[in-house]
Amino acid sequence: MTTIIIPKRNVVIIDGEGYDVDCSALDQGIHVIELDVSRGIIEYVNSRHAGPGEYKPNKVIEDFAPYQPLIDAWRAAKIEASKPPPPNSMLSDFNMGRSIADFLNTPTGV
Repeated sequence: MTTIIIPKRNVVIIDGEGYDVDCSALDQGIHVIELDVSRGIIEYVNSRHAGPGEYKPNKVIEDFAPYQPLIDAWRAAKIEASKPPPPNSMLSDFNMGRSIADFLNTPTGV
């Protein structure tokens, strides 16, 4: 499972499938978090104009627990997206009274 988290865009992508997820709890200095099966990397936003002490090097991580709530939120968003849309209430309230089968089974001349 490959996971990509983009905090500034509030997007989590797992195995190529992305959903909007609130990432506001993350450090907004993070550009992207990439997680693979056994390790990950945090890439920070670094400007070419960063002054002394402002540059943050990328960080290798092996503990994914801090990001599990985002993965859980991605799963919930995926489930929500897979639900069928609600029926169109205007069409479901409209009833012509007869089905197509009724028309096909009606003798001619009636």
